Amino acid sequence: MLNWIKGQVLGKQIKKRNKYIDREELSSVLVFYDINKFLIGDTLRSVSNLFLVKKFFPASEIDFVARNFKVLELLENYPFISSCSQGDFSDIPIEKYDVILIVSDNETKIFGSLIKKYGSYQYRRPFVTSVYSLTSIADTEENPIRFPIYHELIDYEFSVKDRLKVAKSMIFLSRGEQEWANTFLEEKVLL
Repeated sequence: MLNWIKGQVLGKQIKKRNKYIDREELSSVLVFYDINKFLIGDTLRSVSNLFLVKKFFPASEIDFVARNFKVLELLENYPFISSCSQGDFSDIPIEKYDVILIVSDNETKIFGSLIKKYGSYQYRRPFVTSVYSLTSIADTEENPIRFPIYHELIDYEFSVKDRLKVAKSMIFLSRGEQEWANTFLEEKVLL
């Protein structure tokens, strides 16, 4: 019962904090990616949306944390994020970020982690980080969405050019990877 009450209070504080967000003035955004099933095509499509997140928050540093290390390999040279690491949501210093965007097939577990970490903290001071769900951008089955959806970001009118970039499922290779691929293709007489 106590966790339910803490969850209700925390949920109200998150909703209240989310109302007072000015995306032009934010300096730090975290994208937490926690999709258990790693399918390379779906994952590429999902992480390609980071380009749009950077467009939406142009002045912000974008950090990316994923539970699955395989996702990190796809983002190793991604130019639209400041840092990329593997970790669990409970280990993230949440107060470091202005906004946290969650893409997860288990938002309930993440919300539980917030209650555990900040349940009694919220009574002393208001929750200072905006938290939103972006789970709807991932093609996951039956994702119960626990956090407010960031409609302003999802409904934002990005240019057709920007949307086409995302549709191509961008992947960025290092110079060494490009050279290896070109050598391989030349040896196979494919280039």
